[in-house]
Amino acid sequence: MQHTVKFRTDRVPAVDNVGLFRTTALWAHMDRVLPHDVLIVVREGLVHIIEDGTEYHISPGEVFLMKRGVRHYGLPQTLPGSEWYWITFGAPETEEHDHQMAETETEAEAEIADAKGMSLLRGQLPQTIELKRLKVSDFQGICVRMNKLLHHYAMGTAYDRLKLNVGTLDLLLDLHRDVTDSSGKRHKLYDDVKAFVQRHLHEDIRSEQLAESLQLNYSYMSRVFSREAGMSIRRFIMEAKVKEAIRLFSESRLNISQISEKLGYNNPYYFTRIFKQVTGYSPTDYLKKGYYDKGSFQ
Repeated sequence: MQHTVKFRTDRVPAVDNVGLFRTTALWAHMDRVLPHDVLIVVREGLVHIIEDGTEYHISPGEVFLMKRGVRHYGLPQTLPGSEWYWITFGAPETEEHDHQMAETETEAEAEIADAKGMSLLRGQLPQTIELKRLKVSDFQGICVRMNKLLHHYAMGTAYDRLKLNVGTLDLLLDLHRDVTDSSGKRHKLYDDVKAFVQRHLHEDIRSEQLAESLQLNYSYMSRVFSREAGMSIRRFIMEAKVKEAIRLFSESRLNISQISEKLGYNNPYYFTRIFKQVTGYSPTDYLKKGYYDKGSFQ
């Protein structure tokens, strides 16, 4: 039996903890009944989980939600070197917590509204949304966001707790949108272009080369993609590369010139110009401010 995890859109969840785990040998998930819902994002390897008798093998780029109150365990099938983020969260369970959340709810909703460029969530979404398992469309962006949530959890201040809870709801909403978009009637061309860009992020991607690879007329491809994505293919490639650059800044020790070269920009000055065009900051200023996320150009 598959157990979906439900969350409310009209209030922020109470996050218990956030972490990043890496196996060094063949590993089996412990046998337990969870007191909280858990979201995991697999970054490397393969994770094996059995939930209430249903077996799952979760691959890199997949998000999986484990339901509280249900038995979970695993066989020694999780590969060495497997790596995943987790967030444990649930609804507030005490009157004191309810009171604290009520005080921050207006501020939290305002942050979400600012981040998404929309008015308050109430009345625009179902009050309850369900998620279980999905392949994310923006894997490197999810990793960047998880690193940011890890930072807020580690800092532990009242401000960081609020950002952690709001950021988790923001992530859950975006994952739900991913599911909704993928099940809609989006043009196949959009998905083909997106997949090509993701496969060739570390190369110098030319729109004409992309059209030739997909065996499409360049003008037709550009017109359809722009209608579906709300941006040009060139802009989409730029944003995808900048997101990957931010992920590399947060997960590696590569410098700006090395990341520029890794992304197919032989000239670091040109890469800096692209980065500033997308984010509003140069890579140096962006790193000094410690953003490490993609919120400034969503």
